[in-house]
Parts: sequence; structure tokens; C-alpha cells
Amino acid sequence: MIKNILNLDGTHQISRTQQKSIKGGIGLPSSDDCGCIVMGSHGYLEIIAVSCSNTCPDGSTPKPGLGS
Repeated sequence: MIKNILNLDGTHQISRTQQKSIKGGIGLPSSDDCGCIVMGSHGYLEIIAVSCSNTCPDGSTPKPGLGS
């Protein structure tokens, strides 16, 4: 799989130090935040952050550990 990715134009493998310096991913600002999986405007599933005391747009219960 990595060979296929490295064959794409403009890609290169980064060092372990560079990997550790990358800040990103899915995180939540506080323990009161949950998430809902919804259909986005382009037809793809998306995760949206909502308060755990709210409900998801489809009426389901938000899941802890999801966020944007």
C-alpha cells in the first residue's frame, strides 16, 4: 500500500521526527462534547460535534469520543 502512495506525484516519506511533530486528528475540546454522524452536502458521511445534552439531527443520541 505504501508503495502505491509513494508513486503519487509530489509525495515522499517523512521521518519519525516529522511524524511526531504533526498536530492534528480528531479531538474534543472538552468532555461535554459528543459527535453525530450525518450525511454531508456532497453525499458523504461526516462527523459533527454537538453537546452531549443535545440530540443528533436524526434524533439519535450523540456518541462521546467523536468531534471535529
